[in-house]
Amino acid sequence: PGYPTVDGEEPKAEIPGYRFVETKKLPNGDTEHVYEKVTTSYVDENGDPIPGNPTEDGEQPKKDIPGYDFVKTVVDKDGNTQHIYKKTVTPTPMPDPTPTPEPQPQPTPQPQPTPEPQPQPTPQPKPEEPTIPVVPETKEEVKYIDPQNPTAQLPNTGTKESSTAGLAIFSALAGLSLFGFAKRKKED
Repeated sequence: PGYPTVDGEEPKAEIPGYRFVETKKLPNGDTEHVYEKVTTSYVDENGDPIPGNPTEDGEQPKKDIPGYDFVKTVVDKDGNTQHIYKKTVTPTPMPDPTPTPEPQPQPTPQPQPTPEPQPQPTPQPKPEEPTIPVVPETKEEVKYIDPQNPTAQLPNTGTKESSTAGLAIFSALAGLSLFGFAKRKKED
């Protein structure tokens, strides 16, 4: 593995990443030193390989493996290196039992009966009925007009009585509306 053949008998050499196995005398008289590669493995405390970390050729340094803590390195009699790890135990955080406060009984206030206001009965005023003045019927004499007479005049019938009756009706209606308006304002 990269070491040249040398004439004559040479003692075995130290080759990094390899371990010496044996020296052979070949039939042609040459001496052959036999080496094999050393390996580095990453195992747990039980000797089982750690998943995702295969055995590598040569002597390799320890490495950080997630989920594992490095314990020690051991080199066996054959020169193979074992880096031993233990599984990291992440303690599951125990939630602190926070004491739940005991509910304090709250006194419930007794409802105080509030007297319902009783509306005072208000006497209902009797609506005044308008008095309609009775107009006595007066019989007037029917006069006929002579169409030949140009000075003939129509008779004046009921003008004074009609205006008096209209004024009385108007006054009664105005009084009633004022009375109703005042009552409504008092209720508001």
